[in-house]
Amino acid sequence: YKKFSKKASALFLSLIVTMTSTIALPSTISAATIKLNKTAATIQVGKKTTLSVTGTSKKVTWSSKNRTIASVNKKGVVTGKKKGTTYIYAKVAGKTLRCKITVKKKSTSSSTSASTSIVVNGTSLALGDSVTTLKTKFGEPARIDKSIYSFDYYIYNNQDYKHFFMVGVQNNKVVAFYSDTATFQVGQLNPSCSISKVNSILKTSIASTKTEASVTSNGLNYHLFFDQLGDKNLVGVLVSSVSLTPKTRTATILSAEEKEIFDLCNSARVREGLSPFTWSDKAATASRNHSVDMMKNNYFSHTSPSGSTPATRMTNAGISWRSVGENIIAGYKDGISANNGWLNSSGHRSNMFGNFTYLGVGGATGGSYGIYFTEGFYS
Repeated sequence: YKKFSKKASALFLSLIVTMTSTIALPSTISAATIKLNKTAATIQVGKKTTLSVTGTSKKVTWSSKNRTIASVNKKGVVTGKKKGTTYIYAKVAGKTLRCKITVKKKSTSSSTSASTSIVVNGTSLALGDSVTTLKTKFGEPARIDKSIYSFDYYIYNNQDYKHFFMVGVQNNKVVAFYSDTATFQVGQLNPSCSISKVNSILKTSIASTKTEASVTSNGLNYHLFFDQLGDKNLVGVLVSSVSLTPKTRTATILSAEEKEIFDLCNSARVREGLSPFTWSDKAATASRNHSVDMMKNNYFSHTSPSGSTPATRMTNAGISWRSVGENIIAGYKDGISANNGWLNSSGHRSNMFGNFTYLGVGGATGGSYGIYFTEGFYS
């Protein structure tokens, strides 16, 4: 959604108003599309990967076709037992889902070490490094966020987001990292990697039309993000040595995700050669109120049942604006996925890369889709 004030020309106003759009709700929150978070995974003997079912809150019964190759417990944690291939089954809501599990022998070399480090502006950091090492190399983080996963995020957004990255820390050890800058390097993965190249590096089979994918390779868990409206290459990587199964989203986590979405949007802008937005508390409040309203009143639209619009919400928040824009999204598992969903939708992408000055982000938990986020832009 975009709108300009009456100071803009009438022709320009009519063209902009007709560009209103909302993002399609993700299939993962539809009861008709109950599915596994992975359809295939590769692990080593003795290593684990965690499967989960999205789209339902009903009890899941897990089983393995061949428990001598890979076992699974009642929480969906799969353990490699011996070399071979088998299937893990999840029975839920009258459906049977399956994930192909390939178990490989334990690695006796250091050939996988390149996939466990991130390089930022010429400085490397490895999974397993201490917090002391992290701070020695990169200094104090801009802030420390509680995440939807088992670790905290140490946020580094210095130098106007040119080298933005987030480090997952658990028990004073580095267990994950994420970056989406124009120069990120995670092992052999970087922005020049096509999906076919990613498949070759991680020995997986991601479809060429995917905007994101979750895979397990060499005992590590990856969330991979692609820009299908740009060069179709890899645009961001989250890699972790611990499970990436989301936990319950608290108010503290939700507040952290709002700021992370702001950071992620700015990182994307800087990657495109644009200036970062300035945070607006008033726009964040307006956005949060809209997310709460959608959640409580069970709708998904820029226009509320009471008739409020992005423009009226900004005005009611005490903002004197020249132009406003709004993005909404629901059902995505975390802030990174939400940001990538907008990035891969042309109308929302134009707001992210638009000629606005301020941005505020607000979320709400509950309702039909579990999680709602709203971005409010204005100049």
